[in-house]
Amino acid sequence: MDTMEYQNTTLTVNETVNYSSNITYDGTDYECSGCGVETVIPVVFSFVFIVGLIGNGSLIYIVCRYKSMRNIPNILITNLAVGDFLLIIICVPFTLTIYAFPNWPYGDTVCKVNEFLQTVSLGVSVFTLSALSIERYSTIVRPFHSRHRNALRRTLITIVTIWFTSIAIGIPDLFSYHTIQIDHQTEFCWPYPVTWPRWYGRAHVTVRFLLFYVLPLINITWCYIAIARALFWVTKHTDKAPKVDGEEHKGDIKTRQKIAKVILSLVVIFGICWLPRHIYLIWFFYALGHYSAFWQIFKSAGFALCFINSCLNPVMLYFLSKQFKYAYHRAFCCHCHCQRTALRGIESDTPLQFINKI
Repeated sequence: MDTMEYQNTTLTVNETVNYSSNITYDGTDYECSGCGVETVIPVVFSFVFIVGLIGNGSLIYIVCRYKSMRNIPNILITNLAVGDFLLIIICVPFTLTIYAFPNWPYGDTVCKVNEFLQTVSLGVSVFTLSALSIERYSTIVRPFHSRHRNALRRTLITIVTIWFTSIAIGIPDLFSYHTIQIDHQTEFCWPYPVTWPRWYGRAHVTVRFLLFYVLPLINITWCYIAIARALFWVTKHTDKAPKVDGEEHKGDIKTRQKIAKVILSLVVIFGICWLPRHIYLIWFFYALGHYSAFWQIFKSAGFALCFINSCLNPVMLYFLSKQFKYAYHRAFCCHCHCQRTALRGIESDTPLQFINKI
């Protein structure tokens, strides 16, 4: 929730203390009367809140409950779920009120903490996705190096580093975000004090765009190019192997391909969901133009997608991973005899061929 997230309020450049002097307004009421934003967004946020809490909470519970689910990829995926759970349970309710009230009703402290936790959660998400991609790269491209006895310890160190790094990046928000008043009555949660130079806003969104989007996606893309080349090479040479050995290796290759596809799907969804938000912020601080109904709808849609991304990961895992689906059923539908028959192996180490067979 950065700039101009409030419904039922018409703001001008002068009233917002000239935060983006290049942008002018076309006279359209900011609430975009008739476009349905003020009605649709609260419904979407309520849906995200319910699905996100249930989905991420269930994922965390399943990995903690079943020992066989606690492998390296699943531990990182659980860390991703913890970040999303934090964002949803704390930030979504506060942000939802932006579309219900004409101003920010919670005061300066909640304004700072809300933005800080959003930044931390975003950092945890994007850095965990990067770590997952690097882990897949190490497992597939450098398998002998990845089979180190301290793999679990290194993973836990990686998770701690991700959280400390995300917290460090979010600390400036605790100092910059604050509440401002317009017309001595309407209060807003604003990105930085009016006394700070104008270039800070541009520098802030640029650094976030690079740290939280461009650089991680470059790293992830490089990892998956290397993974694709390695799998192609292994597949090519497996076809020339003896039939028995070849069939065994083909099974391993398919398993690794499935894991890579699951993680790549999480990355693609993240990239799609967060791109509109970055585009809007860069436009607001850099571009010449009119803040019109189009940009309000675009901003609101991008803002909603950011939170939707936080509830999609467990849903995708349910549909893409048979083992996660079985674990969900085992934990929450254990009364079904047919499910118990299919899930007998969940508590052992052998059936998790989808995630754990490397």
